[in-house]
Amino acid sequence: MLVLALLAAPCMVAGAAPAGPPGSAGGLGPAAEADGVDTLRRQLLDLGLARAEVDEAVSACGRAGMSGAETTRVLRLLARARLAGLPHRELLLKLQEGVAKGATPEAIQGALEQKARVLRQAKGLVDRLVLEGHPAVSRPVAVQGVADALAAGASEAEILESVRRGVPLGKGRPDLRDLFRRGRPPAR
Repeated sequence: MLVLALLAAPCMVAGAAPAGPPGSAGGLGPAAEADGVDTLRRQLLDLGLARAEVDEAVSACGRAGMSGAETTRVLRLLARARLAGLPHRELLLKLQEGVAKGATPEAIQGALEQKARVLRQAKGLVDRLVLEGHPAVSRPVAVQGVADALAAGASEAEILESVRRGVPLGKGRPDLRDLFRRGRPPAR
């Protein structure tokens, strides 16, 4: 599948020059960078992102002064998040936040990668809780709520205990109780 091939590895073209330094699109120059952005645009649309979301992501990358290769990395991160079932909108908001703050492309990329890591961790916790008999009212909302709790300093153990026992996290952290239906404990 083309989407998976492009997301799994850097863009490779038969007979192309060897990979160059980071940001050089494998030594293929600006035309190849633009082709990579266009290809990822189409793939994001195929994955179900709205055209307005894709256009905004590309536009935000341009406003941040990102090269074609840097834009391609951002779009690839969005595509991977979508494939993993993560709330990609949170990554778009983080991108827009970085642009609004005038952050460098490197800082924006780092912030996006960190946000994606936290979202993946949160999704893992939500999946675990669902398997334990605590179904999420809305999985995307639950993932975002758990991600917010992680970002606020809650540990995985605290989050699991909060949902399992139906108690708030406290200390100014998000209350996760309304994000999960009280289930019965799994049979042992």
